[in-house]
Amino acid sequence: MTFNNPVLEAKVRELIENPSEDIYSGRLEAITELDLTETGLDSLEDIGYLTKLKVLRCGWNELTGTAGLKDLPELEELDLSYNLLTDINEVYALTTLKHLKLSCNYLKNVSGLAALENLETLDVSYNLLTDVSALEALPALADLKTEGNRIPVPPEPTGGASSGSGGETSSSGGTTSTSGGEAGSGGSTSSSGSGT
Repeated sequence: MTFNNPVLEAKVRELIENPSEDIYSGRLEAITELDLTETGLDSLEDIGYLTKLKVLRCGWNELTGTAGLKDLPELEELDLSYNLLTDINEVYALTTLKHLKLSCNYLKNVSGLAALENLETLDVSYNLLTDVSALEALPALADLKTEGNRIPVPPEPTGGASSGSGGETSSSGGTTSTSGGEAGSGGSTSSSGSGT
């Protein structure tokens, strides 16, 4: 099996303890969790070789696209926070996802995530979003983070008692944070935040 992605190949070789010999697909099936955080990753090319992945962490890198992710049919947890993403089209096919982090990117539209009915936690904070209403109907969603986007805060009702929710509303039994702001950090050049 030949890898075209040197960052991914190096990590895979480390995990299967094979520094230089040929890599066979049978060995890759044992990899169910992969952490590529802060590795300089700029592509997910060849990630589809790891068909048994359940957890993939790619935060704090230089990813600009998600090509290859649709080939991970068992993925349950995905971290793409602190990258340079402007679209996440292949993420929309990951119907087994339960936990997804997309914070600190340059996303303007995530309505396709409404198809991911198994999502329990979703972080789309600090992007360029103006509307996340499509996500509020996700049946399993218990925690939705949206702060730091361009989502308009609805005006307070006039002529009556105010609920005083302070920008937090309950959604699917969890908390939806909707404070305004700008997406200002993405990619490996960011110096703020903990990546969580």
